[in-house]
Amino acid sequence: MKVKPAGFIPWMKRQRKTLLITLGARGVAVRIPGQSPKLFPAYRVDAVVDTTAAGDTFTGYAVRALTLAWNAEEKGEDLARCRAILEDGIKYAVTAAALSVTRAGAAESIPHFEVVDAVVADLWDTEGNLR
Repeated sequence: MKVKPAGFIPWMKRQRKTLLITLGARGVAVRIPGQSPKLFPAYRVDAVVDTTAAGDTFTGYAVRALTLAWNAEEKGEDLARCRAILEDGIKYAVTAAALSVTRAGAAESIPHFEVVDAVVADLWDTEGNLR
């Protein structure tokens, strides 16, 4: 059964926790408490070589984003800043997962942070939209 991302919106609005729902090639739906759910579109690559590490790559980068946001909250940063840290990290997770499918293998296809950082700077605007 295929579910359109918009079908998640009413359910996500009722949740009180941060949610990340991966939608494969469509991207990821994110619900941060105090905000409306948002769809971060997938970065499209020219050639898919191997999808083996895409999910693990996304998860690793997403956990990094959650950790940075939680650490900022623990240090007393305001909620808006913590949300911005998380949203920025989701851009990295989506981009890293997309880059991982352009190379064969598992661990060897996971892109280094510096590579993802350079691509994110070129691809995403400050509102979380692909350019």
